[in-house]
Amino acid sequence: MPDYEASRRIDAEPDDVFAFVSDIGNLPDWVPSVRSASALPDDRVRVQGRIGQTDYTDDGFLKIDPQRRRLEWSADEDDYHGSLMVSDEIDHSRVWVRLAFGINKIDAAHPSVPNEAVRRDQPELGPGAADPISTSLEAALDSLHDILQGRGGKRNVTAWSQESAQEQPGAS
Repeated sequence: MPDYEASRRIDAEPDDVFAFVSDIGNLPDWVPSVRSASALPDDRVRVQGRIGQTDYTDDGFLKIDPQRRRLEWSADEDDYHGSLMVSDEIDHSRVWVRLAFGINKIDAAHPSVPNEAVRRDQPELGPGAADPISTSLEAALDSLHDILQGRGGKRNVTAWSQESAQEQPGAS
């Protein structure tokens, strides 16, 4: 199962950071592929979005642990899960994210993602290629950083935009 990990320093109080990330309604504000997210009964969630030219709807579980400032989630298909933790560091917070995908989920999202763990700053799939999952994770953390520090909003994933343009007839 491919794993992705990243963290970001945020100059904000850890409790404020955790309050923002643990509010499911804020997810579309900082995760590039998410268009809507809603809480369902029994610690369940529904997330809808778009990756490239593909719309998706995923249902799953979300466990919120305020004492540990930790979120854990999983998709119903058991082919995707992750966690987010907010740590208290000297004069700032740090957000840690870990994602794990089943091969079927990876193939459906983007067939060129390798069947191996990716833990490089600039992962490559070939000459000059960008790993869309790592790119999205970094964009999400950059968005979160910018929002919580009052410096902007959600960032787009340019690799998806370029991929979408290349897929369209007549695109140059």
